[in-house]
Amino acid sequence: MLTQRRLAIGLLLFVPLAICASCATAPAADTSKLIRGLAADHRVDFIRVYYHSEVVGKDQAFALYVPPTYNAEKATPVVVFLHSYWTNYDDKQYYRVTELPGTIQEQCDRRGWIAVEPEGDGNSWYVGKAEEQVLETVQQLKAFLNVDDTRLYLIGRSMGGAGALTIAMHHPDKVAGVVSLAGISDYAALVKSSPYLLNNEPGSVRSEFGGTPEDKPAAYHEMSAVNHVDVLKKMPVYLIHGGADDIVPVTQSQTLAKLLQDGGGQISYKEVPGEKHNMEMIERFAADYFKFLDEHSR
Repeated sequence: MLTQRRLAIGLLLFVPLAICASCATAPAADTSKLIRGLAADHRVDFIRVYYHSEVVGKDQAFALYVPPTYNAEKATPVVVFLHSYWTNYDDKQYYRVTELPGTIQEQCDRRGWIAVEPEGDGNSWYVGKAEEQVLETVQQLKAFLNVDDTRLYLIGRSMGGAGALTIAMHHPDKVAGVVSLAGISDYAALVKSSPYLLNNEPGSVRSEFGGTPEDKPAAYHEMSAVNHVDVLKKMPVYLIHGGADDIVPVTQSQTLAKLLQDGGGQISYKEVPGEKHNMEMIERFAADYFKFLDEHSR
């Protein structure tokens, strides 16, 4: 039943949320009514919303969860969940973990927080326009929901963990806390351990960064959290990594954790012995990292 209801609402919301100056006012009013209707509907699962992204120049989707306790009169914190690589919105194998994992919804439910997961232009490594599209998604929400600008949290795994770190360090005035699970903090080091990411095919690091670390040192520097500790140390950061990760080496989180600790940052680091690059960590440790965010809210 939930799946049928979600599909029905998803189809109903297949309308652009980005309203241009020349558009009639009726579509905006209709969309506002639909989104606000969702907030009043006491829904227990997320829906998928489509809109035309002005940033990336094509249609994008985002998953949206509004807790039953949402009150339009009260500014509500927002969790932005950033998906990992290989995400495909039509791939049911990744349906739950790439859109809004159930435990993230549960933790938001307990706190009365909104949760959203942007498409982020697919396998983009959250570079350039893809990074801006994440922020554009939040702006879409603000047009229809009462969002607390001071309590925006970023949570991501793998590529999403890297994206959470980079968006936070590029926009520290917008982010109240970061959780990175098996995330990348040093792209130049990553491609040395994973040379297939330099194959220049669409979606590879080389393709999105415009070349190799030797070709584009500034791009790799700008996107790597280890080079922006001075910014990240000023906000709560929770890093989680598997000790036996064979995709993103655990040194990626170890190095950043030490730099943040040495810099006096609000850092918590959890290393899971024997754990590989496992998506289940998103849900397994949700209670821990949400508690951390609670205790270190901006």
